[in-house]
Amino acid sequence: MPDEGGTDDTDEDADDGDAGESPRGPRHLSVDAILGLLAQQERRDLIQRLQQESKNSCSFEKIVEHLLSKTADRTGERPGHDNMEVQLQHVHLPKLADAGLIEYDVRSQTVRYNSHDEVEQLLERIHEFERNRDGTG
Repeated sequence: MPDEGGTDDTDEDADDGDAGESPRGPRHLSVDAILGLLAQQERRDLIQRLQQESKNSCSFEKIVEHLLSKTADRTGERPGHDNMEVQLQHVHLPKLADAGLIEYDVRSQTVRYNSHDEVEQLLERIHEFERNRDGTG
């Protein structure tokens, strides 16, 4: 349903085979949808980790360890391994998969990132903002 500005920002729920490399591959996402996907630090860290991998693919366990390490660096406390696994499996991976940004193969425990220019542009802007705010940029 259109919002007051006359735009429809529900395209993150659309499953009409817009653009994409696979049935769940990258497609048009509204600005609100992209902001929602990048709102959580864990999802930003996850996407960045997958971008650094050859073939944009990584094992689930490596992602868990990466997120645990990033969280410990940021907060000074390392969250529980099981808790991070549950958060990934039940919150972060499904949200990114529903948007077509990742594919998660449960059998091989592999996560693959589907490049999305607009997401990557906004992610870079967020990192730039964080560096400038922290005085490291």
